[in-house]
Amino acid sequence: MATVGERIKIYRKEKGFTQKELAEKANLSRSHIASIEGNQYTPSLATLNEIADALGVDSTLLISDKPETPPVTLTKKDKMEIDEYLNNFENELLSQTGLMFDGEPMTQESKEKLIAAMRIGAEMAKKEAKEKYTPKKFRK
Repeated sequence: MATVGERIKIYRKEKGFTQKELAEKANLSRSHIASIEGNQYTPSLATLNEIADALGVDSTLLISDKPETPPVTLTKKDKMEIDEYLNNFENELLSQTGLMFDGEPMTQESKEKLIAAMRIGAEMAKKEAKEKYTPKKFRK
């Protein structure tokens, strides 16, 4: 079972924050975050709530005794693969003339929103695939 500090570290890494970035968002010092993550210090409820807010998670997730599997995170290689796929998609999309949706021409803004939505979908799909097909012993 993960400790509060370990859970904070898991969610921090999932969000892609450094200890310094989390500390700035939570109005704490980096060393304070490091002490909490290293289980050298138990945070007060107020501090825990500030950290949870900075991470964008419910504070109960940080103190829950329920056994949980750490969230799957994307590696740099995964992100590069998604970027490459989306760059190809974007180039193809933007090179199309007369592209329409529901009988209306797509604006540049609409195309950009479509690409942003594709990124979210591709990241979710990659995480689900990793969760489903990566044995637990190889997950980080």
